[in-house]
Amino acid sequence: MAEDYDFCLDNPLFYVSSKSIPDISKKFSVPLPDNWDEYKQNQEWVALFPLNSKIQRQGWKVHISSKIDQSEDILNIVSEVCFSMSITFKHLSSLEFFVKRNSKQIDRGVSGKFITCYPNENDLEHFLNILEEKLKKFDGPYILSDKKWKESPIYLRYGVFRDSNKEDGYSCDSQTLKINDKFILDQRLPQFVVPEGLQIPDFLISWISEEDEIDDKDSYVMPFLIEKPIIFSNSGGIYRGVFNNTKVIVREARPYTGIENNGLDAVSRTKSEKLALDKLSNIEGVPNCYWYGKLWDNYYLVTEEREGVALNHWLTQNYPLYDEKYDEKTSNNYLSRITSIVEQIIKIVKSAHATKIYHQDIHMKNIIIDTQDNVSLIDWEQSVYNEKDKRRHLVAAPGFRNWGYTTPENIDWYGVYQVANTLLYPAIVQSDLVYGYGKQTSIAGSKILEKFNYSKIEIENYIKLLDTLSKKIGNIKVLSPSKVLHPYLEEENYDTLENKTNRILKGLFEGFDSIYRRWEKEKRFFPVHYYGLNKNNGVAYSDLGVLWAYSQLLEQLDIPKNSEYEELEKHLVSKAIINIEGNSINDNGLLDGISGTIWLLDRLKYTREAARLYSKHFKKLISSSKNMRLYDGLCGILLVGIDFSSKGLLSKKVCEDVFNEIEKFTLKYINHPETFIPITKDNKKSNDPYKINGGLLYGHAGLGWLFGEMYQLTSIDIYKKALNVSIKNELKVYQVDKHGTLQYSQGDRILPYLSMGSGGLGILIYENYKIIDNEYKLILNKLYKAVDGNFCMFPGLFNGLSGLKVCQFFMNKYLSEVNNDLILEDYIDELNGYLIKIGNGVCIAGDGGMKITEDIASGFGGIVIALCCFIQNDFILLPKVKI
Repeated sequence: MAEDYDFCLDNPLFYVSSKSIPDISKKFSVPLPDNWDEYKQNQEWVALFPLNSKIQRQGWKVHISSKIDQSEDILNIVSEVCFSMSITFKHLSSLEFFVKRNSKQIDRGVSGKFITCYPNENDLEHFLNILEEKLKKFDGPYILSDKKWKESPIYLRYGVFRDSNKEDGYSCDSQTLKINDKFILDQRLPQFVVPEGLQIPDFLISWISEEDEIDDKDSYVMPFLIEKPIIFSNSGGIYRGVFNNTKVIVREARPYTGIENNGLDAVSRTKSEKLALDKLSNIEGVPNCYWYGKLWDNYYLVTEEREGVALNHWLTQNYPLYDEKYDEKTSNNYLSRITSIVEQIIKIVKSAHATKIYHQDIHMKNIIIDTQDNVSLIDWEQSVYNEKDKRRHLVAAPGFRNWGYTTPENIDWYGVYQVANTLLYPAIVQSDLVYGYGKQTSIAGSKILEKFNYSKIEIENYIKLLDTLSKKIGNIKVLSPSKVLHPYLEEENYDTLENKTNRILKGLFEGFDSIYRRWEKEKRFFPVHYYGLNKNNGVAYSDLGVLWAYSQLLEQLDIPKNSEYEELEKHLVSKAIINIEGNSINDNGLLDGISGTIWLLDRLKYTREAARLYSKHFKKLISSSKNMRLYDGLCGILLVGIDFSSKGLLSKKVCEDVFNEIEKFTLKYINHPETFIPITKDNKKSNDPYKINGGLLYGHAGLGWLFGEMYQLTSIDIYKKALNVSIKNELKVYQVDKHGTLQYSQGDRILPYLSMGSGGLGILIYENYKIIDNEYKLILNKLYKAVDGNFCMFPGLFNGLSGLKVCQFFMNKYLSEVNNDLILEDYIDELNGYLIKIGNGVCIAGDGGMKITEDIASGFGGIVIALCCFIQNDFILLPKVKI
């Protein structure tokens, strides 16, 4: 998930590390007394401690929360008490981190904490009493991981204070508590937990057992019944419930938290929604409000539950992905249905504007559609009431943020316009990056509907509807630094396939230069997806991987390397070698580690150096591998050895070592495949390469690639057997959908991608078609159908259009569904929907569509490698034997 990665979206064009963006917000600071010291633990926390003093290894942490406008006063008061009692404490470093700690998306287990104090247990009661007296008049958000002390914003939980040391007499990390000679996890949950077996101080025993104090007991009697939660956030929960025998949605709002970019907290937004719903109570398509009030610390809004699903889910189920032609006499006319949906939304918005209410957060998830295609607009918490109050659109879903400084009315119409665009062509996230991107998606979406035999008149009528909505938005003077990016609107319908291909290649070449001049080269020489910001080794996201793709591009265009390129290549190659020899990198895999870097050196024609490094470090790479996967484990390391052995690059001794390791690997796999990679469905949806256990790069199909290559090199039967076992195990987590496609099942979705799904498995079967069991040859058609769709969210190689088309191209050789040139032509035509103009060239926004990327996994590099696979008629992404 994105939250697991250290990246920032503040750069207008690229993903960057959050550490590279200066924090210019107000800093929190207190005077430092004599005999005290202060240091910045990290960007977020500042620690203060008395010199020559020690704190317990673990104990009762005291957390203080605060309203944003009381933060400085609270910090001054708490610091004075800590100074006077010689109690170590830490506080947030700046206002930026304060807002993040109280934002809507923060983990509820860590939210609200502004100051953390570490009193020794014999000082705890006195410390709490002093703080309580001094902080009575202050407020702050409830810290869900703790229990409130009394009336002030003071909270307690038992946890780790510091790492263990020699004086403690035991060793454990900062996540582990030692209680009664047992080591247990220091849980940081959004609920108060007392570790089992803990001896509790006498003065805390009654406090732990009692309920939090409530001013008015009657106010805690809920007039509604909560049946089940829908979602939790730092703002509070959203639940399904019942009110007066009516199905309702219950929104919970926690005071002083859930702060968004506009500065409003959860309670303020809930009050705003209540006001909007009351004024819109007579408008069809807006839910009724049944109850609003405060219960305990939190506020609750009870609204009518509209039947149906969110429009984004409806789109997933109804968008025409595969070649099933519609019957205009039935209700399956997608174009007429989305026209009706948009017209209903327009009617609701016009009625709201006539009442001087402006929604400000119109997007797919805030629109409910029932089985009769009736529409409701929900979630009015961002509503404003002044049409002339110009503003920036601060709170918006990806792809739905209006540009520039404009009116609330224009912001709403932009939301409607983007909903209409999404229904025509679902990949609209780049609209946040490229002004006017809707013009490009209109063309791309129209081409898709043309494939389904919709008439030009029907399509043109929908485009006219889009044009009408576009005029309601008005023109924006784009001042953002991303103004250098423009929609790609070039028409290529009547060009030859060769000219289309060369135009894309030349555009990528020119665009690469434009990006290179704009990218601020610090630790990395090329911009990559946030998955790879800290992974500068291997094929997927490294600088060397991008350079390899660029070198392939130069070869295809027959452009000689200039002196600047040669200097850069020497620098990156030298840097890679130093990193390997210096053993400063822990990642050893093919796609994310050292073995992949060594393979890239060979691809860049530094073959002798690549062979030397692999031979020298082979045993260490093997012994320190973290898992068995192709992406980042032992499989990928061994695969490089097969490749180098087949080319005669390794000595006889090293070849023997490689083959011995592969034989052990194979025999163990045949007997215990479940110990290599779990043979179970991934329950959570994720594209994170470290959270997936399926497909060519992450699953059993990747192991099959190793076995297939080894069989082709040696003709030894155990490798053919292992290949078939790997396909059998891979298929255990695949399912057939209503269209007859066979796809990888993950959570509540199925996936066709090259990295994890139908495409990658299809490539494996294609490469080993002559040696696999017949039953696996028979599934190739179902895998082909899965990649032969009319739309994909992103353009990349691993999880996008490029990978799908490459896989389709090679699978088609055994199926002969179409002429292979048509697959390349389709790919180029569909790619036009994603290309972004920059200077005289083009670039790509990688997975997520929010920023420009050049890595092989998601961006420029992957597009180039895909085109090279077509042109060279060879799948060049992974090592393969040369016979």
